[in-house]
Amino acid sequence: MKFKQLLYLLFFCVIFCNMEALALFGNAHFNLGEKIVEKLDKKLSESEKNAFLSGIVYADIGRFKFDKETKINSDSEMFAEAMDKLAETSEEKWFVRGFKMHIIQDKETPKFLNDILQHKYLSYTDYMIDCGTLESYFCKKSGIIYNEFLDKFNFNDVTAGFDIKDLSKISGTPEDKIEDFALKIIEKSSDYPERNDLVLFDKLIQDTYKSLGFEIGLDKIHEQAGNVFGVFIIIPYTVGNQKETSKELASIIEEKSDALADLCVSKLEF
Repeated sequence: MKFKQLLYLLFFCVIFCNMEALALFGNAHFNLGEKIVEKLDKKLSESEKNAFLSGIVYADIGRFKFDKETKINSDSEMFAEAMDKLAETSEEKWFVRGFKMHIIQDKETPKFLNDILQHKYLSYTDYMIDCGTLESYFCKKSGIIYNEFLDKFNFNDVTAGFDIKDLSKISGTPEDKIEDFALKIIEKSSDYPERNDLVLFDKLIQDTYKSLGFEIGLDKIHEQAGNVFGVFIIIPYTVGNQKETSKELASIIEEKSDALADLCVSKLEF
């Protein structure tokens, strides 16, 4: 593994070390969402499909800030149910369904990863490499997920909760260089050959937080949208991206993804 890739691996292992459970990242959620849409008996309009695929990724909107401030995870059943009560348009309802499918997928993550890669997760390093491998595979298959808020990526928000000096000591790299590396990858993402531009129902998210007792400005929601997507863009570039996915592994990923998508479809309510 090259030095920069090792640096990023350390970086994101530290970032996600506070997660309570193993969970998939955005590109995996998006691709599973596409499989769900393909398996539906119901034909979705393009706007409904985009809303659903967006919701399945944006369920992580609170990961770096709001989850800590409100003590309510945005990818929780409580949040999804509160949002469901406020959704009015067909697109908003499909956005909420995306949140609900995200929750189901996260619950299945340990089994899903183990079925594909046959690893028991004794460390976050193993988990990050496997998730990075899936992210890299899905990006090469269907492109990266993308939004209009990446210019708002806030390095300090993303790395809040740990001392960047510790990572600097481990890697032997000046603190300011770590941020530069991350920002350069995000900047180059606009040139990625295939992008999936997702839509943010920011007012619906804001109203959901308000219904739960929290006033959050749209500007803050936009910033976190940039943070979440920024991380989901950086990961496939840095972790698990050193070699092409074998045909055998690709076949297993598709088989297990189909099975998880079938489970999600069976639980999808109209």
